[in-house]
Amino acid sequence: MPPTQGLAPSAPPPEPEVSGVQDALVYAIGSDFADLQQALDPLMGAPLEEAHAIPGADGCDDEQQRTSTGLAYLPCTSGVSSFVADPDGMYHWSLLGGRLAAWIGPQIDPPDLAMDPPVCIGPARDPETACPLRMNVAVAGFLREPGESDAYRFTLQDPSTDVVADLTNLSADYDLYVVDESGAVRAQSMQEGTSPEHVEQLLAAGTYYVYVHVDSGREPDPAQAYTLRLSQVASPTDEAPIGAAPYE
Repeated sequence: MPPTQGLAPSAPPPEPEVSGVQDALVYAIGSDFADLQQALDPLMGAPLEEAHAIPGADGCDDEQQRTSTGLAYLPCTSGVSSFVADPDGMYHWSLLGGRLAAWIGPQIDPPDLAMDPPVCIGPARDPETACPLRMNVAVAGFLREPGESDAYRFTLQDPSTDVVADLTNLSADYDLYVVDESGAVRAQSMQEGTSPEHVEQLLAAGTYYVYVHVDSGREPDPAQAYTLRLSQVASPTDEAPIGAAPYE
């Protein structure tokens, strides 16, 4: 008799063990946000949920969809698809008649001043009202009176960062200053006339302020926006292995 004859039927072979990490769900961007995502990608990130309705004003429903970098939203009162970026909820983008409009501020609907690049909706004259700056995102601003200033703020987490600030598209003699929390000027650029302003400074972790200032004796063009861009110099990578090509 074969050895197995007379024994109970064997159990089916065990299923392959699953690691416990499920495949991530993949969501599609809502149809109301598709054009905006195309204009902003990759800034708008990937959707983390389905677009869905939430109760809005005047008895109608708003629509929103969380993404990996912020929140897409469509207020029923305006009918304008917009996106607000994490982490502070101050940078907004909308599509207005095919034109990308952006602004910095708490308003959820695009103000008349909104344009591309984002415009600080002030007044932002001091540390308390300073508009936030994001690395590698150019912003626009307007100075309308001689002696006027706009204030911006940014925070560094790393112990040491080589920060660059560029101010361009000037209508008058503007100056550029980087100031720390104590009020000490850490870097400044004061070129004569409408020449672009540029500063580069190694800064420790902390919060800093950037001031765009027009000289008191110079009349700015209130209809011409300046452009301000904050960036950082890339740190050298680790030394290349022997025989490998150096940095390309």
